[in-house]
Amino acid sequence: MNRIRNIFSGPAVKVAVIQLCILHNQTERNLEAALKLIREAAESGANIVCLPATFATGINFPSLKRDAQTADGPIVTTLRALAASLGIALVFGLLERDGNDIYDAAFYIDESGAIAGSYRRNSIWEGERAYISRGTPAPLIETRHGKIGLLVSYDVRFPEASRAYFAENADIIICVASLFHIYGFAVESLCRARAADNACYFVFASCVGENGFAMLEYMGGSLIADGTVMKVDQNRELDVLAHAGHQQEIVQAELLIGRKKKIGKELPYQADYVTNWQPPLRGQLQA
Repeated sequence: MNRIRNIFSGPAVKVAVIQLCILHNQTERNLEAALKLIREAAESGANIVCLPATFATGINFPSLKRDAQTADGPIVTTLRALAASLGIALVFGLLERDGNDIYDAAFYIDESGAIAGSYRRNSIWEGERAYISRGTPAPLIETRHGKIGLLVSYDVRFPEASRAYFAENADIIICVASLFHIYGFAVESLCRARAADNACYFVFASCVGENGFAMLEYMGGSLIADGTVMKVDQNRELDVLAHAGHQQEIVQAELLIGRKKKIGKELPYQADYVTNWQPPLRGQLQA
């Protein structure tokens, strides 16, 4: 069956999401736990392994400046070396320092250990704005597994955050997250909607544990959704390829990028979006 599937859909890309338990003020322990789980996911055959947002530090305003690291700091350097040694791609969140600014960022490390792309969260809570700088939209990342876009946490609430990726025909959108449980009711629906909005695969890499500053639990609920599912079926969860509960665990799914591309060519969604919804160029009028 897999051989027949590969003829029509191409090779599968195996994506693993590590739903890490983030320990408060325990950067080294969090990193150590992540490294162990990354190796475990790689041994199971994962091609892309995803970690939550700010997986090593969390976001704690009193220690923000101490916790933040640059893109060439020890967390990124360690993960680059591991990705190269295992021959896998890594996606993870980092509290990134750049000059006087601190960003809630996501990085994509390719199989050679190079930083292939990054993204800084654009959607900032009102209460965070004195601490976290706002990022700007980033281009799709061209990888051996397809075109990949990155989002961070609160971005999942806003369809606009991913629409540029849709216009560029993204294959996978990966949202690293550290959202709180009390705000998490709609998140599964939002992730499934973002997958359908953009007719692509959507990966939500969440975490568990407690933020010691806010005294709130992280929501868990990591999932991988297929936005190309069209058929109305008795199984209303047909688009959910993998779903985590509320504990530390690894969830995985195989993504058929060739199938996604084929379906995309047969459907008018992207062309109709560009025609009907993208703003006209400066000086042009829309018909």
